[in-house]
Amino acid sequence: MTSPRHDQLAALLRLLSHPVRLHITLLLRQQPQTVSALAAILRIRQPSLSQHLAALRDAELVYATREAKCVVYAISDGLPARLINALAALTTDTAPAAENPASRQGDELVFATLRFPAGS
Repeated sequence: MTSPRHDQLAALLRLLSHPVRLHITLLLRQQPQTVSALAAILRIRQPSLSQHLAALRDAELVYATREAKCVVYAISDGLPARLINALAALTTDTAPAAENPASRQGDELVFATLRFPAGS
């Protein structure tokens, strides 16, 4: 039996399994974008882009605001932002600082492996 949270996450992952929608969210993670800017970056037509954005908006992964004559899209806070950040970390060759135990501070435990020369 799955929990509602697992069901929600699975639905978001299915939605992001489309390469264009994944690319859109990774771009929006960097900074909010207008529809025309996204269309130019992705090199897709606006009607197709609008369909992808509508699906992302319906799932509450992104939200839109109007600035003058432009509609600007951004990643929603909470689970969507955490999910996109996790997926972005998987697309880079270097691990985020939070995954590096040497960079952790606070109440976290840090374990070390000590190696001694043979015969010590």
